[in-house]
Amino acid sequence: MGGGAGEAFEASLVETNVTGSHRSHYDAAEGYLINLQAGLDISGTHPMAITLTSCFVGDNQGSGIRFSVPGGQLNLVASRVSTNTNEGNGGGIRVISGGLMLSGSHVLNNVAQGTGASGGGISFEGSTDTLHIHSGSSVVGNTATSNGKP
Repeated sequence: MGGGAGEAFEASLVETNVTGSHRSHYDAAEGYLINLQAGLDISGTHPMAITLTSCFVGDNQGSGIRFSVPGGQLNLVASRVSTNTNEGNGGGIRVISGGLMLSGSHVLNNVAQGTGASGGGISFEGSTDTLHIHSGSSVVGNTATSNGKP
C-alpha cells in the first residue's frame, strides 16, 4: 500500500460479496438518514488503484460500484456486477472520474432508471479517463432510461 505524499494508494478486495445495499437507511439510534450512492462507493482526491478479484457486486439499490478518483484506476478481475438498480446514471458501474479495466469480468442485467438516466451497465462520465475491456469480459443485458444500452 502507498503511504507518502504523492504516492499512489493500492488496495484489493478478493472473493468478496457486496450485496443487498439499500439506497437510504434511517439509523434510529443516531437519528439520521444515511443516503448510499452505491453498494461499493470508492472516492478520493489522490490517485489510487483498487482491484476486485473474484468478487460479486449485486442486488444493490444505487449503482453496484461508484468510482470517483481523479487519476485513479478501478480493476475488475474475474468478477461479476449484476442486478443493481440506480435512480440515475450507472446501474452496474458509475465511473465519475478515473479509469476502469475489466478482465474476465461480467456486467450483467443492471438498470439505470429515472429521467435521463444513462449507462445501464456502465456510465463513464469522465472525458479524459480510460475504459479497457479485455477478452473474456462481457457487458450485456443492461438497460437504461436514456443512453448507454446495454
